Amino acid sequence: MNKKVWYWCLGILAVAIIAALIWNATAPETPSGDANGGQMDHSGMDHGSSTDTEDPNLRGYLDEQDAIMATMMTDMENIEHSGNAAIDFLAGMIPHHESAIAMAQSYQKYGGAHEVLAPLAQEIITAQTDEIEQMKGMIERLRSGEAADEAQAKAYLEAYADLMNHSMSHASADSLDAAFAEGMIMHHQMAVDMANAILPHTSDEEVTKLAQTIVETQEKEISDMQDVLNELQKS
Repeated sequence: MNKKVWYWCLGILAVAIIAALIWNATAPETPSGDANGGQMDHSGMDHGSSTDTEDPNLRGYLDEQDAIMATMMTDMENIEHSGNAAIDFLAGMIPHHESAIAMAQSYQKYGGAHEVLAPLAQEIITAQTDEIEQMKGMIERLRSGEAADEAQAKAYLEAYADLMNHSMSHASADSLDAAFAEGMIMHHQMAVDMANAILPHTSDEEVTKLAQTIVETQEKEISDMQDVLNELQKS
């Protein structure tokens, strides 16, 4: 073998050795005994959010819930202030009720069938649809009759602004039923807080009665949903 061929052989061997060393250093390590043929096992990873769930119904519901909440908060922040606390309360409660109805319908859409939560979802749809129509009628009456009270309106709006700073994000539920209960508990609590906030700032009997009904009804539903949630978390 002449020197030129010999040098070529040594060069090729050196390149092969260097390539092998680089591959060995950079290739992903495959755990021994991996039953997934070298694929990474994600089963024990904490994704930090229930939106990463493999359950398509839960994932779909949570995505819709987030969109519903975002729309609600925008609509509530953009109500036209009237100078009348009762009108402002009603104008904010209407989109709040609309979002509760949308959440309940979304729960039904994604197969919610819990023995307590399913009838509760339907009751929310029925009762709050009726209350929306009732509130629209109240607004028309108040606009045509009652004089504005700027002091009351300002006091209510200060309390309302505090409520709007509260987070409405969903927690890390691991089932459709838990997600609906968690989200609706937070949603109901906001309605209760809004209703309690208007009571000292209106003398209108119909508005007062509605606010008291919202507090009584939704506090009872919060209690029922919390009982369900506690049972779900045990299982």
